[in-house]
Amino acid sequence: MNLPRVFVVLLGLIAGAAALSVYLGRAKVGESLTTRAQFEQLRPGDRIVYVCRQCDAKRTVTLTSVAEALEYCREGAMLSCPGCKDEMRVVLKQAPGATGSAVEVQYVNKKGHECLTIAKALPET
Repeated sequence: MNLPRVFVVLLGLIAGAAALSVYLGRAKVGESLTTRAQFEQLRPGDRIVYVCRQCDAKRTVTLTSVAEALEYCREGAMLSCPGCKDEMRVVLKQAPGATGSAVEVQYVNKKGHECLTIAKALPET
């Protein structure tokens, strides 16, 4: 086997291992919460995970009340990344013709880029 071929094979293995690691790390969360209706269905004791898209830091929160769950989808509410400490603001986007709970929830940084994802945590095993 020649040296360039060995290099390419090793590079492929490293890239594959990195991709698998990221995939398995993100697979530990459940359904993404993207609408107000999904937040309204959360109950005390449910756990949510928020993941920063910039640094991949995660924070798990156990909800203590329905009001706390709704705070994560309140227009203008602020969240802080557990890793890079960037501040994210809740922005609500309503599609034309959508009403009430069909409002989409996004988390944007100071530049207006969507940078946070909130998902329901999978049950602990």
